[in-house]
This record gives sequence, C-alpha cells and structure tokens, in this order.
Amino acid sequence: MSPRALLQLERQVLVDIAAALKNGTLRLPVTETELRAYSGGNAALAVAEVNRLAGLGMTETAIAEALDLVGDALRGVERAHDEVEFVWSGPERGVSQTRETSVVVNDLFRHAEREVLVASYAIHDGPSVFAVLADRMAEVPDLRVRFFLHVGRQQHEQDKAEAQVLHRFAKEFRDQHWPSGSRLPEVFYDPRTLGTGSTRASLHAKCVVVDDARAFVTSANFTEAAQQRNIEAGVLVDNKQFARSLREQFEMLIGRRLLLSLKV
Repeated sequence: MSPRALLQLERQVLVDIAAALKNGTLRLPVTETELRAYSGGNAALAVAEVNRLAGLGMTETAIAEALDLVGDALRGVERAHDEVEFVWSGPERGVSQTRETSVVVNDLFRHAEREVLVASYAIHDGPSVFAVLADRMAEVPDLRVRFFLHVGRQQHEQDKAEAQVLHRFAKEFRDQHWPSGSRLPEVFYDPRTLGTGSTRASLHAKCVVVDDARAFVTSANFTEAAQQRNIEAGVLVDNKQFARSLREQFEMLIGRRLLLSLKV
C-alpha cells in the first residue's frame, strides 16, 4: 500500500475515522471489524492504511491529522467537480446526462444582474438566439452587455476601406442579428480581422461571462444551428475567480487598444 491508497476512500470515511482516533473511540492497531462501521466495503483498505501508518511510528493523533489533510484535499476536488458542468448539443448516447447549449446560455442570460460578456466568431438568427438576453436588458436597465465579435471581410469587400466593412457589419448586427426595438449592447472587434495579408487574424473565442460569477466556454457560435442542432461541446464553470479572469482578459485587450469599440 501507499499514501495514494487513502485517495480511494470517500472523504467522509477519512473524516469519521480521524474523529474516532482523536476522541479515543478507535485505538491502534485497528481491526477490520472496528472500521467496517466507518468504511463499509472499504474496511480492508482502511485497516491496511491506518495500521501501515501506525507501523511507521505515527500516533493516533498524527494519523488523524493525516487523514484530515487528505480529506481536505478531497473536499477541494469535490468542490471543483461541482463547479464544472459538461454542456453538450447533438446526439446523446442514451438518456441525456447533459444540458443543451441553448438551455445553458439562456439560463445565464435570464439570471444576469450586473454584466454579461459574450464572445463569438459567428452570429446568425440573432433575434431568436438573443431574445432572452434582450428581454433581460429591458428588465434590468443597468445591465451592461458587451459583445466581442469577429468582423471579417466578405468576398466582395477585399478592396474596400475598413470603415466601409465596419459600417456594413454594424448595420447587419443592428438590423439582422439583434431583436428589433431592443436596447443594443456594446460591441467590440479585433482590427486585425480586417487585414488582407499575413497579419490577418480571427476572433475565434466563444464564451459567456455573467456577473463575474459564472463562465461558459464552448465550441458553439451564437447561431441557431450551433446552439440547437450542431454537435457542440462546452463547460459551464461556476467559479468567481475563473469568471473574473476571463472577463479581465478581454478588458486587458480593450485597455491596450487591441480590441476596439464599434458603434452599432
């Protein structure tokens, strides 16, 4: 056996055995019969590990502290697992174990209180894709919504001035990709996407950040097909530090003028 064997025990088992060693309910060496009350089917493993530590010269108190430390580590793993949800769109292997992309996105929009960040390479069918967000913006007048979008040249625009391409994109966003009559979000773009040579780049990120509390990172663009029909995979992270870091990354690019505001 090795210390790693303790990781095979449930966290509550470790905590309960540690408490029993501390209060004197358990004495070294322990027996399988004694530990069965704490660890059930893993009694043999628990006995082997506790007695192995005792054989190294550790006292009841020292072993209890060690078990508590491992229990704390497992608590962190459990917490991290609870903070991350797998999101999937497309065929399922059986009974669905995941939420669909559009369901997660609309849930994030519906519960936003202060700020929403949306990044996408492509947008299409916006009036339906962003209907919940537009409604939420009407319900919460102070809700700040920022979009970070790829602005690419269409085939016939290769020789057009950047200002003309931006004007066309802004008009399309306003007229085609946003619910009519709704308050408009702020829009930002990467000027490198308008290049025509080797410096041209893409704003390819697809994510949502809400209130510096929850973040969704996905392969899905904000189109009806990607949100509801395509095979797409993503993760919803319920972690404030992660959400804030993702939001700050975009703001850093704004501060360095690597992302520019587009009036829509």
